[in-house]
Amino acid sequence: MVLSPFSFRPRRKGRIPDWQMALLLIAFGALGRLLLWDLPNVETILVVALLAGMLLGGIYVVIVPVAAMVLTDVLTYLLGWSGAYSPIQVFGLGLFVYSGFVAAAAMGAGFRPKVLFRTRAIAVMTSLSIPATLLFDLWTAFGDWFLISRHPPFGWSFLHVLELQVPFTLVHIASSLLFVPLFGSMFTYLHVNGWPSSRPVPEPLERLEGGPSEEGLELLPHPPDLVLLPVEVLLPRLEGPLPRVELRLKGPEVGLQRLELPGLLRHRLVLPA
Repeated sequence: MVLSPFSFRPRRKGRIPDWQMALLLIAFGALGRLLLWDLPNVETILVVALLAGMLLGGIYVVIVPVAAMVLTDVLTYLLGWSGAYSPIQVFGLGLFVYSGFVAAAAMGAGFRPKVLFRTRAIAVMTSLSIPATLLFDLWTAFGDWFLISRHPPFGWSFLHVLELQVPFTLVHIASSLLFVPLFGSMFTYLHVNGWPSSRPVPEPLERLEGGPSEEGLELLPHPPDLVLLPVEVLLPRLEGPLPRVELRLKGPEVGLQRLELPGLLRHRLVLPA
């Protein structure tokens, strides 16, 4: 068995399907949220939501963030990681949190036609992560105040809730500025070029749409065949002396008269490369 060497070069067929990219984003977002559970406002769901909007768009704006959140919420409650909120409060906060992530994905989808496949896509993603993070934190802070903080035993005003939210928002922005360019470049590469392949990179002729296939390329002459050509195909049979051949160069004129060919070269002529 012969194993082909693995390569990180683009595969032949280009980008991977959107549904595979969506599953990859969901898995990455869910795993990152679980690993960073003990770090407040350091998370990956907003990152994958933003990338889902900018790379995929359409229904994936809703599917990717909601699926990642549902998957992790179910796991955390099964593992006993849930907080002290009542089920009604959890459901109400969940509506604000889920809709906040969907809004971030929709914001990314609004910029998708302008940045996809361009060299400045990562810079635009990173810049867009700041207002997306601010919008998400402002929306969820309002949900926290509306459902919990304004009621006893707290009785806080919305302005006080925003003051308490400031340090967490700064951490959240730093998290987005770190994760969006880091993982955004990776997912953008996969979206454009596809999975790494063990097959060699196709030749330029093979990349052309409707170009020759591998079988057709095998029928094309190789460079040695273009250098060593049978004389009987190119020239009449050489029996006598060759006619005068003149090479006009920048220097003195060179003339070859009555050049006799040995018997071996009467059948095959070696042309210099």
